[in-house]
Amino acid sequence: MDELSPGELFVLIGSAAAAIIGWGSLMVRGAVLDRRLWSTPDGRLRPGGAYGCLATIFGWAAVGAIVAYVILYFAASDVRPSPMYVFLYVLMGFGVTAINTFALRVFGWRIADMFERRNNAAHTLFYTATIASALAFAGANIGDGPGFQVVLFCTGLSHVTLWSIAVVHAAFNRTAYRILVDHDRGIAFRFGCMLVAIGAILGRAVAGDWPGYLATTLDFMRIGWPALVFLVFDTVLARFTLTREIDGGLWADRATGVIYLVTAFAYLSILGMPA
Repeated sequence: MDELSPGELFVLIGSAAAAIIGWGSLMVRGAVLDRRLWSTPDGRLRPGGAYGCLATIFGWAAVGAIVAYVILYFAASDVRPSPMYVFLYVLMGFGVTAINTFALRVFGWRIADMFERRNNAAHTLFYTATIASALAFAGANIGDGPGFQVVLFCTGLSHVTLWSIAVVHAAFNRTAYRILVDHDRGIAFRFGCMLVAIGAILGRAVAGDWPGYLATTLDFMRIGWPALVFLVFDTVLARFTLTREIDGGLWADRATGVIYLVTAFAYLSILGMPA
């Protein structure tokens, strides 16, 4: 079995701790602390119960599938054949997406929104933000590079941009309030699809063989610029719908969210695989 360097071991331990704290708190909240989600007071299974816990499992499985697939088929040539390094980078993926849940808390999201409050819009935000984070991290693993430090650099580049876009959107459009207080499912889906589209684009923007810190940053800006187009377009759209009633444009928002995803997929298809 390959031996990890001290730096890699530190990243392994840190990723494991972040994953346990972030994902573990969600699982414990759903499976242990809120048993009302599982059954009625007389012990019978509650129809539709454990929704929050199942949401967590779905998110966990989605992260694992996305990150593992990319690492097994597109990661550096010295990573793919090594079970230890595959494990390291998959665990890093869980750690990064766990940190992403803490970033959601700055946005205003709380675990209670998924469980005690049973806010379906908050569920959508959790799903989509988690998948966006997984895509942004997965892209950082594509291509050959000198080590884990370049993966961390690319991950930071994509995630800081992703989080900044989310904060700017929330500041101009009352996004957090409309999702977490109004429980507007349409806004949550449209905004969430925008995050997924942006996460995929930013992941592609940091993908490829490592050319150096400056060249990577320049490539990131050259390829990732459509993320700002999504932000501007959705901000204009959100400003026009600020005063509408809750879920007033549910199907229009869902259609717009799907258009975001299709547009991002088309852009990535035009770009093709990174060199």
